[in-house]
Amino acid sequence: MRILIVAQDFPWPSRYGSRIRLANVVRALGHLGDVDLFTFLWPGGEWEPPAAGAVKRWQMVPRPLARRTPLRRLAWILGGRAPSDFLGRDFEAVREAFTAWAQPRYDLIWFSRIEPYVAFGSLVDGPVILDIDDLADWRLRTRAAAGLGNDSAGAISWPSIRTLPKRLKDRKDIRLWDRLQKRLAGSVAAAVVCSEQDRQRVGVSNVVVVPNGYEAPARPAGRLATGRPPTVLFPATFGYPPNLDAARYLVQEIAPLLGARVGDLQIRLVGKAVRAVRELADPPRVVVTGAVPEMDPELRHADIVAVPIRIGTGTRIKVLEAFAHKIPVVATSVGAEGPQDFASACSRVLEDARLRRSLVKEAHELFLQKYQWEGIRSSINDMARSTSIVDPNVPSGSASSDLAGASAASRRNGASELTEGTP
Repeated sequence: MRILIVAQDFPWPSRYGSRIRLANVVRALGHLGDVDLFTFLWPGGEWEPPAAGAVKRWQMVPRPLARRTPLRRLAWILGGRAPSDFLGRDFEAVREAFTAWAQPRYDLIWFSRIEPYVAFGSLVDGPVILDIDDLADWRLRTRAAAGLGNDSAGAISWPSIRTLPKRLKDRKDIRLWDRLQKRLAGSVAAAVVCSEQDRQRVGVSNVVVVPNGYEAPARPAGRLATGRPPTVLFPATFGYPPNLDAARYLVQEIAPLLGARVGDLQIRLVGKAVRAVRELADPPRVVVTGAVPEMDPELRHADIVAVPIRIGTGTRIKVLEAFAHKIPVVATSVGAEGPQDFASACSRVLEDARLRRSLVKEAHELFLQKYQWEGIRSSINDMARSTSIVDPNVPSGSASSDLAGASAASRRNGASELTEGTP
């Protein structure tokens, strides 16, 4: 089988959720045949070559930068048909690079996220699986529901009259993203999301749930006894605005309430840090470590993994990591809880040994049943086999089936609308 994977980011090094997911997709599909990998690389993004044998061929191209003039912004406000993420983004050069590099025909094409599908979907020939592991409309919806907006540094701030244009833009983007996700999901052989909730949100019949996962550790790092002082761990990549908002929420609003209940405690913000999160450091009460070479030492000393996320969708790998390591988790259901509720939940987990044992036991069993990468990779393989056009009587690489032809025609009608003249 000849397989092409087209992605919005390079999967290695696999330091955060979307790259971990993509690396496991590559690994799963690599068991079925030869894999070609074509990806964007974001400005300033780090990368390292794939391990020997991970892919047959690979190529990176710079992600096109957006050129958003005032005239283009006005045209989008008045009549834009695509989400503003595509405003002023010229895919012509990368489309030429892709056409020169790809070696059709492929038995299966896997697109990771919508942007590369918009850029290249009309150029491929064969059945497509589109992985929409982050629903952009629901990321905006949850931000609006929490009453939040983006400040000029990319951090999250409470709305004011100055943020009204941004909120109006988001409202339009929500409608456009919702329509685009549904339309593109329906144009491919199968679409993939992270959770059953996201599958229902897309609402298209060919959407399949492929959850995120975590590799089972040889020995879980969690401990039953609570430390003195107790340690609350929040692992994240803090350059991502929802994580930065969560860090501020934890340190500035939740931690004082929790401290009033349990006394001394330590908050540890572990992961790649930006200036805004480094400014939260107040040792020993709040420790900002930056990126760490290994998570195990942090996990061994954690009494709670806190995930106070107020924005976003999908399955959070930091939660699965805690489940796998038998560490209690306290998390929001994306914006539904206030700081009092979150602090109360944390104090209960720290003070009630029976509750800690029960939470850890049930979460670890759930991880073993549903969220190990080994089992998820197997389900990816099964879906790929059922979606591909490989047939014992058809030479590998032939895309002559009705499925391939219909899928390609639908893609040409869909993705080209966003790459040809849309403001």
